[in-house]
Amino acid sequence: MKKTFLGILLALVCIATLPSCKKETPNALPEITITSPAEGAQFNVFDTIRVTFAAKDKEGLAQYSVVLCNNLLVPVQQAVNSALTGNAANVDFLYVIDNVQLADGDYYLLFAVQDDGGNIEKEYRHIYITSLPQVRRGFYVVGLPNNNQVSLTRVDSAWNISSGGTFTGDYSKSCINNHWQQFYICGKQTGPFYAVDITGGGIAWQLNPLPSPGDFYTHAACMNDYVYISYRDDAVQAYDRTGALRFGTNITNGFYPIKTLFFGNRLYAEQKDPGGPSRKLVMYNGSTGTGMQETLLTGEVVGLFEKDASNIYVVSNTGSQGKLQIYDVAANGLWEPISLPAGKVLDAAAVDNNTLLISMDNGTVYKFTYSPLGLLTALNGVTAHHLRFDPLQSEIITSTQNQLRVFDYSTGTPEQTVAVADSIAGFEVWYNR
Repeated sequence: MKKTFLGILLALVCIATLPSCKKETPNALPEITITSPAEGAQFNVFDTIRVTFAAKDKEGLAQYSVVLCNNLLVPVQQAVNSALTGNAANVDFLYVIDNVQLADGDYYLLFAVQDDGGNIEKEYRHIYITSLPQVRRGFYVVGLPNNNQVSLTRVDSAWNISSGGTFTGDYSKSCINNHWQQFYICGKQTGPFYAVDITGGGIAWQLNPLPSPGDFYTHAACMNDYVYISYRDDAVQAYDRTGALRFGTNITNGFYPIKTLFFGNRLYAEQKDPGGPSRKLVMYNGSTGTGMQETLLTGEVVGLFEKDASNIYVVSNTGSQGKLQIYDVAANGLWEPISLPAGKVLDAAAVDNNTLLISMDNGTVYKFTYSPLGLLTALNGVTAHHLRFDPLQSEIITSTQNQLRVFDYSTGTPEQTVAVADSIAGFEVWYNR
C-alpha cells in the first residue's frame, strides 16, 4: 500500500511540474525568432530588405535558408543559404529584391532552419511589394528571308536595329511573353517551336515537330503566363517558361484547332474540319481541358478578344468579306453588333474590352466601340498586314511589307517609321516585364 501511495504521489508531482518530468524529444524542431522585416512591411522592386532573426536548437544548428515567395508560397527568386554552428545564432544580412518581373502584391519571406539532426523549422513573414514600372523596350520583328529560315530582328526604344538570331524551319505564328522575357517562334510543318531568351540570348527551350505530310503546328498564343500551342493532330497544349507541359485539351470531334483565347478560366478555340471548309468555336474548361460547348463559325478567324465574363469578340473573314461578331456564352451563339465595310480583315487588336482596332485591305484601320456602338476611321491610307496597340504609349503599331510604323492613337498622326531587312511576317511589342 505504501508503494502504491508513493507511486501516485510521484505521478502527481510530475503532472504539477510537467516540463521538468517531460521526456526529452530527440527530434525537437529548432526555434526561429524573426526581428526584421516587420510584418506587413512594404518594399519596391530593387529595394534591400534587412533580414534579422535568431535561431536556437538543443541538438545544434546546421544551416538556414531565406527566400522570397509569392502568395502561393512558391519561390520567386534565389534563396540565401548559409551554415550555422552551435546551439544559438543571430543572423543579420541584406536581401535585395532583384526580380524585375514581380507584380504588385503580397509576398512572403520563408525562413527555414535545420539542426544537426536533420529537423527543419519554417517561419513566414508577410510583406508587400510594389512592382517596377512597366516601360516599352522596343519591338521584336519576325522575317522570312527564305522558305526554310526565320529571322528575328530587335528594334529598341531608340529605334536601333539589331539581329535577334536566325532559326531553321518554316513559320506559322509568333508571340511574346514579357513577364518571362521569352519570344516564341512557332514552326508549321518542318520548323521547330523555339523559345528565345530575350534577356540572355539564345534558345531557352524548343519542341521539335514529328515527321508529317501536312502541318504539325497551326498557331501559338501567349496567355495566362503560358504559351498555348495548337497542333494539327487535334490538340492545344500550354507550356511554361521552362518548357514544362501545364495544360492540354481533349479534342475528340475530328476537327483541329487554330486560333485560341484564354479568358475567365476558359479556353476558346477555333477549329477546322480537315476534310472541308466547316469551322467551329469550341469552349473548354481552362483547368481540365474538358470541352464544354461549341457552335458553328461562318468564316476563318482572324482574332478572338475579351469582352466580358459572358461574351468574346470574334473577328473573321467569310471569303473576302470581313465580319465582327460576338459570341454569347449563355446562348452559345454568335451575333453581329455592326457590319464591317466591304473588304477583307487583315488583322485586329484590342484596345480594351470595349474597343477594337480592325485593319482591312481597303487601306483603312477602323476603330470599333461597343458602347457607344460605332465604327470610326483610326488610320486612313494604311494597309496594315499586322496590327498592335500599345496602351503605355497610346500608340498604334502596324507593319506593311518590311516597314514598321507607329501612329498616335488619338490623332492617327505618324510618329515613327523603321525598315527592317526582310518582309515582316509578324511582330510583337517588347516591354521590360
